Amino acid sequence: MATTLSAEKAIEKYEADIRAERQRILSSEIAKDPRIREQGLYFLQSIQTTAFNMYVAPRPQFPALYVHQVFMPYELSWGLPSPNFLYRWSFLDGRHTYRIYGNAKGNFWTNLQVFHGFWGDEVMTTIGVIDFDNLPKKPNGDYEIFLGPSPPADPKSQTWVKLDPVDSITVQVRDATYNWADMHTADMRVEILDRDPDASLHIDEADFVRRLEKATRWMRRNVAFAGGFLRSALTGDPTRPMGPDETVDPALVRDLSRRNQFREVTSAAPPPGQSSAFAGSPLSSFAQMVYDLKPDEALIIEIPPIKARFWDLQLGDLWGQTTDYSHHRSSVNGHEARVDGDGLIRAVLTAADPGVTNWLDYAHVPMGMALLRRYHLEGRGAPKTKLVKRSEVRRHLPPDTALTSPEERRAEMAIRKEASLRRYGY
Repeated sequence: MATTLSAEKAIEKYEADIRAERQRILSSEIAKDPRIREQGLYFLQSIQTTAFNMYVAPRPQFPALYVHQVFMPYELSWGLPSPNFLYRWSFLDGRHTYRIYGNAKGNFWTNLQVFHGFWGDEVMTTIGVIDFDNLPKKPNGDYEIFLGPSPPADPKSQTWVKLDPVDSITVQVRDATYNWADMHTADMRVEILDRDPDASLHIDEADFVRRLEKATRWMRRNVAFAGGFLRSALTGDPTRPMGPDETVDPALVRDLSRRNQFREVTSAAPPPGQSSAFAGSPLSSFAQMVYDLKPDEALIIEIPPIKARFWDLQLGDLWGQTTDYSHHRSSVNGHEARVDGDGLIRAVLTAADPGVTNWLDYAHVPMGMALLRRYHLEGRGAPKTKLVKRSEVRRHLPPDTALTSPEERRAEMAIRKEASLRRYGY
């Protein structure tokens, strides 16, 4: 009887926390805009789905690498996931040993990050990062990675990530695709090497309560992170989640001078071993911007030369939901971008195609967030912006700006749609 009451109380707390976060979203300054309010309502519903998939559903002794359960192209999104990454997630028990294996021949670039915990846990620390550029592979592209409390029998010839002996280990894989016309992702699987003989898929009530409490915490921290991400875009301060009763300063949100300009984020993810609520990779750095455009306006974005293993510029709403990139050209990466004669990359953010190759379509999100993501970046430098009338865009661009005809754009978008959705089996 006591466990039933415990479960009931956990469910009641979960429902109460949903109501609290709904109120937090709807009472925020940005939610005074009806469209942003509607985006917030969808955001809250979607992260409840993801909270279940990350904390209630996984069975660490029967591991899998999840894709649809955490991110989907336009249905599930939080934290501004990259259009150019296929994310895979696995949830492990650090007291056991696992093997991640597959074939990486032909894929552009992959990195794997291992966390002790995540947003639903009391502690969140990066305990390992593997760059597949440095991962030993056989000539045919086969690889294997061991994760566990003890090294494999022959540690000199194996890649091993030492796991903390806790029941909440999160593995996040970012598998990058750079060329929509020639897209290839790594083959990847996971297996447990020492499953308990009596391991069961059944979740008893005490375990359900524990999992639901973590799911509740994850959902609340996601809302808090969205606010911190917005504040960082407006100030350039380090990204950190807001406190339980904290909101983004309304005066900061109303300050129009803070919009339509990029800011370098002053700190990225900490190195392995340092506790942080930031889920980004230690290999990455970011510049952020809150944009706000009228239908007849365009924002010219001047990006300085980027020397990086990977970079992309993407759009999303103010809650951290990535703008649809399958049916709209809402992102550009280092392979797609055309460089002007002076070495700068100029992108044009506007509602309708201006015929410029580096067009960014805000796809019915006239006020949102832009994120410049870079991995293994040499140097730093935030893009500069210029707000102009959409009808006058060409006048503000160099004569050698690369142009794309309507026919070429239709062909480009057909390739992008097919490739981006094929990764998810659509």
